[in-house]
Amino acid sequence: MDWATKKFYYKIVDESGKVIGVVNEKLAELEEFITKSNLNVKSLKRTGPDNFLVEVTKEKGWLL
Repeated sequence: MDWATKKFYYKIVDESGKVIGVVNEKLAELEEFITKSNLNVKSLKRTGPDNFLVEVTKEKGWLL
């Protein structure tokens, strides 16, 4: 399996470290989710074989 076809678990945290979501998606689907959610990826760190920590910044006026 490669990055384009395998689903990974992505824990999404905001600037303060608060978890705002967890998704099980392919990398391209994660990018689409982030864009539609008006978020910007600050960093992406692998935390396990199938797990990543995604630090994001929120657009102005963003609400959960």
